[in-house]
Amino acid sequence: MSIFSKLFGPSEEKVADASALTWQALDVGARSRTGLTVSELTALRVSAVYGCCLVICGDIGKLPLKVIQEDSEGRKRVRTDHPLYRVLYRRPNEWQTSMEFRMTMMLHALLKKGGHSFINRGKKGEVLELIPIMPGNITPRQLSDWSLVYDVNDGKGATITLSREQVHVIHGLSWNGYSALEVVQQGQEAIGLAMAAEETQARMHGNGAKPGGVLSTPNTLKPEQIDRIKAQFAENYSGVANAFKTLIFDSGMKFEPWSMTGVDGQHLETRKLQVEEICRLFRVFPQMIGASSATPTYASAESFFGAHVVHTLQPWITLWEQAILRDLLTEFEVQQGIEAKFSLQALMRGNAEQRARFYESAISRAGWMSRNEARRLEDLDPLPGLDEILPPVGSTAVGSADPAADPAAND
Repeated sequence: MSIFSKLFGPSEEKVADASALTWQALDVGARSRTGLTVSELTALRVSAVYGCCLVICGDIGKLPLKVIQEDSEGRKRVRTDHPLYRVLYRRPNEWQTSMEFRMTMMLHALLKKGGHSFINRGKKGEVLELIPIMPGNITPRQLSDWSLVYDVNDGKGATITLSREQVHVIHGLSWNGYSALEVVQQGQEAIGLAMAAEETQARMHGNGAKPGGVLSTPNTLKPEQIDRIKAQFAENYSGVANAFKTLIFDSGMKFEPWSMTGVDGQHLETRKLQVEEICRLFRVFPQMIGASSATPTYASAESFFGAHVVHTLQPWITLWEQAILRDLLTEFEVQQGIEAKFSLQALMRGNAEQRARFYESAISRAGWMSRNEARRLEDLDPLPGLDEILPPVGSTAVGSADPAADPAAND
């Protein structure tokens, strides 16, 4: 049974087949000025693009994503009994784990107009499944009353229109507010130049790193003689396996190379620059994909990783949390303090010593943070008696002044 026949059928039934919604999109893209076609699939063949997507998708996918509830006293507890907990934290559908689902959605959001999934709900409105929809198969549309609907192609020529409440959406920077700008489209020239530089380098080495030149002779050659010489030259001297072989000619024939080496042609410099350009498109530090020219120290690597969390991941984390709040939770649940939260501690575990120094300074030395506030930052429940601000070390608490410091106290 097709998924579309189930969209308005028995709501307790799970979808076992999403092939109609997830058929492979056509590899059609825009042609860059290099003459190469740049699409999401050809772009992923560029190592810098693949590396940026792998870093962001992998980090978003591996973070624990849990449903929590905050009570009136600020205590937060994980709601393992909530139906959405199993969908987000363990198994969003029959064939994907939570990490696989989030990586797929994140990849769609990075390369296309957004990551979309069909929300299969139960009779009470609870989320049973999240089914990814291929980007080339769904088109958002805003009606005259400003409401959103989504036209989905079933792969057989029919179009099904889904309401906003039936679609979970993750997208980045947007011009119209409901459909993101495509990074591949916006950066097609940078990606296309990277593809051209890589192809040029590959062809250069495929031709023995000396791809161009001329064979000259003072004699007049017949067409069949020219064809024979070309075939012999290609067979014996072209390709990496034949590089640096000694050239042997007869009949006074000479070979004059025309091409330069990769270093002379600054191919390596161009390729390095394009890696930086692509990293700029995805807002990823080059160090995170192994593109740093300098060997990092432990301190510098730790600083860059912290910057990666703050500047690269945090915007996406916020988008995910707010999209879940908008699409997957009811207004009543939101009013009850229920929300979905990523645990950043999964990324910062290797930085425990630095966090401990920060908390010590904020709580004991500066005295501007309470111990319960620090516990909340560590995803721990508040404890009784830890809400007060401690006086800074070396200072005197209010109401307990030293009598020796007050002359009037000795009268």
